[in-house]
Amino acid sequence: MLVRRTDRGLVWLNIVYLLPLCLLPFGAGRLGRYDHELAVLRIYDLIVFAVAVMRVAIWLYATSRPHLLRHRPDHRQIRAGLAVTVIPGLIFLFAVLVAPAAPRASLVIYGIMPVLYFNGITVLRGGKWRNKEYADFSQLVHTREAGPGQCGRTEPASSGELVSAGGGGPGS
Repeated sequence: MLVRRTDRGLVWLNIVYLLPLCLLPFGAGRLGRYDHELAVLRIYDLIVFAVAVMRVAIWLYATSRPHLLRHRPDHRQIRAGLAVTVIPGLIFLFAVLVAPAAPRASLVIYGIMPVLYFNGITVLRGGKWRNKEYADFSQLVHTREAGPGQCGRTEPASSGELVSAGGGGPGS
């Protein structure tokens, strides 16, 4: 999904998304120090679940407003992106529900989630859709290769458009 323009709703969703995201190091630090405390595990559970919920909210908001996107996503893109955002949230919810009975199992789920997530992204981006626009559903900014003497940095484009110079997805 390539976001071309933002509106007030998307900006606020991003700000609300950043709140639990910036609390993540705090929760992880407490969990590392007090790993046998169920209350600390619950705090970490809530933080991680809030991040997952906000990712789903941002995806649904952006895909329901095609004027914000560079290209209108087809149904396959929307379903794939929704799966990439909802499935981790459901797994984190499962970890929250398992935590009181088996705290170690909950920690194991949190430990393997990054591996599962990045493997899932790799599988979805590969295969017969490689190098096609709809395979790169998770990229949030349009990328442009840096020219001679330019570094790869994010820069504003015309009228609210987001552009990142260099370092894009598989097609850049």
